[in-house]
Amino acid sequence: MKRLCVAITGILMALALAVTVGQDAAPKVAILSFGAGGNVENLLGGMLNTLQSYDLVSEQERLLLQSGEDISGEHLRISRSASDFDFPTAALMVKNTLDEEPDVIVALTAPVAQLVVSATSDMDDPPIVLFGLVFDPYEAGIVQSSCIKPDHVWGVESITPYEEVLPMMLSHFPDVKTLGIIYSSGEAAGLLGAQRIRGAAELLSLKVVDAGVAHPSEVRPASLGLIEKGADALIGTPDYVTGLSLPAIVSVANDSGIPVFHPTFIAALPALGAATVSAGFGEYHQQGVFLGAMLAAHLQGNADLAASGIKSISSVLVAVNLDSAEMQDAEIAQSLMDQADAIVKDGNVQWSQRALGMMARSRVIVDQEQQRAVDQAFLESVHCSPDMIAQQQAALEASD
Repeated sequence: MKRLCVAITGILMALALAVTVGQDAAPKVAILSFGAGGNVENLLGGMLNTLQSYDLVSEQERLLLQSGEDISGEHLRISRSASDFDFPTAALMVKNTLDEEPDVIVALTAPVAQLVVSATSDMDDPPIVLFGLVFDPYEAGIVQSSCIKPDHVWGVESITPYEEVLPMMLSHFPDVKTLGIIYSSGEAAGLLGAQRIRGAAELLSLKVVDAGVAHPSEVRPASLGLIEKGADALIGTPDYVTGLSLPAIVSVANDSGIPVFHPTFIAALPALGAATVSAGFGEYHQQGVFLGAMLAAHLQGNADLAASGIKSISSVLVAVNLDSAEMQDAEIAQSLMDQADAIVKDGNVQWSQRALGMMARSRVIVDQEQQRAVDQAFLESVHCSPDMIAQQQAALEASD
């Protein structure tokens, strides 16, 4: 009997300890993305640098996370998952993540953000959702406006000013009269990107032909079809189906001797498709810095999500691929070269001073006092006053 009592006492103490540990466990953060690499890693670098500034992750934990590992740290437990650019896998990833009951979900890319916000909107006690790498979250149905949104949702919007970007790229190619647009018909970034490129092209008096695709296997025949319709240049949209298939678009263009454009900065780099000229959003690290500030503010009790608006970032960086231009017999004007932040020649990349400065800043861990001052100004800039909320609500009702 004495041994039994000792055993029962030990079990009860273990259970009590387990409950206490569970109550005191560090918050659980799940980082979900449609795919890994590229812009996702640039954004995560900025977010993790900010978290390290606040001592929420250590340098070792940051390095582990950037190498793809999960961590269970003193202040945060962070896991990473990606769906390998597959929609059914993304849906399963979101379901499995919610089953693990995270405190915060960082949803990167529009397809993942749409799934997460949809799955959490009817929950009684949803996790906090922070989104990034999203073009136009309003048309994508993630939020209604910068201040009208689910109370548990916050994030950063990427903006590409097509009316500025398209003339910048095409004005140096006077022989282009018909522009062929290839877009993903299943992604908001594809549909909206095609719509805005079409509008910007029409302002330039260009004829437009387009083709929607649902799978990367459709991209090559779609490109050939656009050329048969008279396209003398091709352009993709900032979605993931066509982005992954950019090398196929470039291959078709090379065979036909026509240039390829893309409205994201890095699309001209050899590893990412080698478009002739790409220009558009490139502030991925800074976007991560803002997401890190949002997460830190929430964890430290300094953020009122219901009264915090979506942060919008607009930027235009230019990249030129001289190797692709040579294969297409395209001449790159010196005026365009002078604007370029990245020039590819013989497979090597020459960066502008602006791009080098951005890279240098991405490697700096700011001290906490300085970071807190910067982030306080940021939080004040996205505060939604009652008047702002009322004005946006009235505008939405009027548009409906």
